[in-house]
Amino acid sequence: MPRQPRKQSGTGIYHVMLRGVNRQDIFEEDQDYQTLVSILSKLSSRPKGHEDCLTSQLVGQSGQGDRSGQGDRSGQGDRYFDPGLGQSTCPLDPTRTQTICTCHIYAYCLMPNHIHLLLREKGWQLSDIIKSVASSYAFYFNKKYERIGHLFQDRYRSEPCDDMQYFFTLFRYIHQNPVKAGITQCVEDYPYSSWRNDYLGFSEIRVCTTQPIFKRIGTKMLQDLVNMALPDDVPCIDIEHERKAIPDEFVLNTLLQKSNVQHLAAFQSLDKELQKKIAAEVMRQYHIGPRQMSRVSCISYSIVQRLLNWI
Repeated sequence: MPRQPRKQSGTGIYHVMLRGVNRQDIFEEDQDYQTLVSILSKLSSRPKGHEDCLTSQLVGQSGQGDRSGQGDRSGQGDRYFDPGLGQSTCPLDPTRTQTICTCHIYAYCLMPNHIHLLLREKGWQLSDIIKSVASSYAFYFNKKYERIGHLFQDRYRSEPCDDMQYFFTLFRYIHQNPVKAGITQCVEDYPYSSWRNDYLGFSEIRVCTTQPIFKRIGTKMLQDLVNMALPDDVPCIDIEHERKAIPDEFVLNTLLQKSNVQHLAAFQSLDKELQKKIAAEVMRQYHIGPRQMSRVSCISYSIVQRLLNWI
C-alpha cells in the first residue's frame, strides 16, 4: 500500500518519534546521549531570554516569571508563545541574526531505542529538521562503533499539535516516557530528557525554548502537571511495544537456560558459534542492546555488534 501523506500542522508544531532500525538501541553509553543533545542544541533556535529553567524562575529577581502558580494571563505570555496557539510571534534577538533559525524545540526525551521531540518549524521544514538530526547522529554512531548501514527506521512518525490542551498533553507524555517504560520512577530522575536538563536546569547544554512555557503556566502548576501520570489511553504516537529496562541478571539467566548450563563459565566453554547463535537469539527475542549483551556474556563487543546482522 502507498504511504499515507503526513498530517500537516496548522501551527507548525509536531510531536515526532524517531526509532532505531529493527528496534535496536541507538545509545550505548552516556557519551552517545550527550552527542545527540549537542546536535539538538545546535539545531534549535533559542533567542536570548528564552533559556529560563525552574530554578531561575523560583529564585530569580522579582517580576521574572510567575510564582503564583496561576501563570501569566496578561497577554504577555501570548507574545512569546508562538506556535499559532497564542496571539503573535516573538522576533529573534537581533544579536543572533547570523544564526540559522531552523526550529524551536519545546521538549525532548532520548530513550534507549527511540527519540521523542516536541518542536515547531521555523526556517526548515519538519522533514529537513529530522533528516539533519538523524544523519548527523548516525554518522557519529556508525563511525564510533565501526558499523555500516541505517541506524534509524526509514520513516519517522509525526503528529500535528493544533491546540494548547494537546500541546501540554504531549509535553507531559514525552517527559513521562521513562517512567512508563519502567526505566525510572520519577520524571526528574531521568538524565536524558529536557525536563531535567532544560526545565530543572541540571545541564549546561540547553536545547529547549522554555520561556514560552513559563509564560503560559505557573511553575508550581507545571511541575504538578509533569508529575501527574497520564492515563494509558492517551492517543499519542508511540512505539508498538515500549521497551522496559531488562536487568543483567535476567539476560544471564536466559542465556544459561537456552544453553542448558548452570553458570557463566560453562557458557563460555561452549563452542563459539553456539555462543553467538544463542546470544543473537536472546537479543532478538528481548531487544537486548549489544553493549549489555557483551557485558553479560563476556563476548567481545565487536563480535556482538556483528550479531545484529543475524537478527
